[in-house]
Amino acid sequence: MLYVREKRMREIVTSKRLALFFFAIFCVYILLTLGFIPVHFAKNSTMSSKSSGAEVSSYSNHVFLSTLVPSLVEKRLIFIGDVHGGLEELNNLLEKLEYDRQRDHLIFVGDLTAKGPHSLEVVRRVRELGASGVRGNHDDKIIRWKGYLQSLKLQGSEYSSANIPGEFKIGSQHEYLAQNLDEDLYEYLLTLPIILEIPEYNLYVVHGGLLPNKTIHEQSPFDIMNMRNVLDNGTPTKKKHKGRPWTELWNEAQVKSSNPKTIIYGHDASRGLVIKPFSIGLDSGCGSGRQLTAMIWNQERQLIY
Repeated sequence: MLYVREKRMREIVTSKRLALFFFAIFCVYILLTLGFIPVHFAKNSTMSSKSSGAEVSSYSNHVFLSTLVPSLVEKRLIFIGDVHGGLEELNNLLEKLEYDRQRDHLIFVGDLTAKGPHSLEVVRRVRELGASGVRGNHDDKIIRWKGYLQSLKLQGSEYSSANIPGEFKIGSQHEYLAQNLDEDLYEYLLTLPIILEIPEYNLYVVHGGLLPNKTIHEQSPFDIMNMRNVLDNGTPTKKKHKGRPWTELWNEAQVKSSNPKTIIYGHDASRGLVIKPFSIGLDSGCGSGRQLTAMIWNQERQLIY
């Protein structure tokens, strides 16, 4: 009889332990689902982006596609090339443009940051101007660094170079800028999408480029921010010594299209200003000792240096 009681007690204890175990798993699942427990991945940290169908860093926190609101489309649109921390160049260009916030709306083609001496000041100035824009590849590196550093803070973990995910370069300018980027400026950078659409003018604004043989949502955020050429097999690349410039393929496709789209982009300073019927490249080397360029969206596509 005693043996039966002991056996029954062991069964009850075991059942309670199993119940607690499964309850704990259920609680963790709920917390993960609601986002109370941050999830991060190791060395090659990636996760699927539902918006683009491509894999991006789990620290990216990107907006894939935004549309310029109609009230801004009614203004004089001014597109500005890669600023790269050139605050003086930006302010000088605004004077040449006789910029008036009531009349004009500024749109930046990405890479407000890095290379030049005043990256954070440029972001602050652009935010104060109420400008739109897209995320550049250098902006993206700073955003990802900031996201990673914030994740450590949320976890109560110490920063250690031994545990840095492989996507980051230790000691880079991007790391330094991320460490000094305040929350307001970080939040502003997060609002800049990978693609800005202006349907009233059949325009896309991106930093790097787009492929003509894929829909928008089939394309990788990384490629959109980084591409310069397209290899013979259709793979985009940021290198220029192989394949063809993506702009050649894009323009060829738009000539044949019943609804052609024009892309305004940056990222390709070595090629300078490249003006084609359906693509306009505005990176003229600001931040590397060269000029900053703006284009007023009118019939003349007027360029201001």
